[in-house]
Amino acid sequence: MQFITLDFETYYDRELSLTKLTTEEYVRDDRFEIIGVGIKVNDEVTQFYSAPLDVLKEVLIDKYDWANSICIAHNAQFDASILTCK
Repeated sequence: MQFITLDFETYYDRELSLTKLTTEEYVRDDRFEIIGVGIKVNDEVTQFYSAPLDVLKEVLIDKYDWANSICIAHNAQFDASILTCK
């Protein structure tokens, strides 16, 4: 079993923010943009990936064994919601 810690960094402005929108509205908004994601596996060095969503999806899907992992996030409601974006 491995522990994968995620921390997404996203675009926001005065109108597109978690203070104006629910988490669901924010991550589903057409203006939503992932700037990057920090990923730490167990006690390894944190890796930061800054790439378009399709590339990040490949990294997240292909690089990690999610069936044998536990996901950790400071704001799990937010970070896990991003994982559900299509």
